[in-house]
Amino acid sequence: TSQADDSNDGKDWSGGQVNLIAQSEQAPNRSSRVILGDERNALGMLQIIQDCRLLEIDRHTLQITAELIGRELGAAAAGRVQVADWITTEDFEWPRGLWGGCHQIGTTRMSENPKDGVVDQNQRLHSVNNVFVASSGVFPTGGYANPTMTSVALTFRLAEHLKNLGANTLQT
Repeated sequence: TSQADDSNDGKDWSGGQVNLIAQSEQAPNRSSRVILGDERNALGMLQIIQDCRLLEIDRHTLQITAELIGRELGAAAAGRVQVADWITTEDFEWPRGLWGGCHQIGTTRMSENPKDGVVDQNQRLHSVNNVFVASSGVFPTGGYANPTMTSVALTFRLAEHLKNLGANTLQT
């Protein structure tokens, strides 16, 4: 047993258990969808359904992360990691309680051509000349951090682009 001291806020963690929660980026998946459902909200608008499809690489990422954390904790003699069965089992199903960050990123993905996405580098729809998208939907992938600041930066960039388009239109 260990004795409590100031280095761990006076708590004796010997024999204790700590649950680790992983936040991991999901790989882009063309099978994932955001669609309109049949039910309506309080304003009478159709509610959206987020149909998030996970891939084997998503599980593999969690598995490797758990292994690395376990290896480092073991090397530091700081503890051991017991990984959830669904992460290590070859024949697995995603747990029903799995929860994500709820950011609908990539629904109008930015790309150089219409085959790979919905908007161009200026956030203009490939299919419609005068429609632009200002949201995290244009991100080609989610990344780690929350999308708000990047969305705001892209919105300012789009505003500048539209301002320049307007100025060029007036001059011609």
